[in-house]
Formats: sequence, C-alpha cells, structure tokens
Amino acid sequence: MPSVEELRKLIETALKHVPANRLWIKLDCGLKTRDYTKVRASLAKFVAARQAVVESVPVTV
Repeated sequence: MPSVEELRKLIETALKHVPANRLWIKLDCGLKTRDYTKVRASLAKFVAARQAVVESVPVTV
C-alpha cells in the first residue's frame, strides 16, 4: 500500500499533464481482494492525499 506522500506525488505528477478539472483518481488497486481493514486504510490514504493536493492547487474559475 503506497503512503499518503507517494499518492500525493503521483497526483501532483498527473496534474502536470492533465488539468485538475479533468483528472479523476481511480481506486482500482486490488481493493476487492483485501479484507475490510486493509481497504479502509487504503481508502483513508487516498482521501488524505487528495485533500493535501486540493489544498495546494489554486482555484481557477
């Protein structure tokens, strides 16, 4: 399972090539084959990484 920091860096790298309003984060990382505890931990990391990036991206209208 990647760390929050690793996920944040991946999202930021993607944002260099895809506009923020067009970027979708897909959670297809084997969650179907893990138990609930691991799934919950993994999803929490994705949410934390996303939030960290959202707070650092300037809002454009």
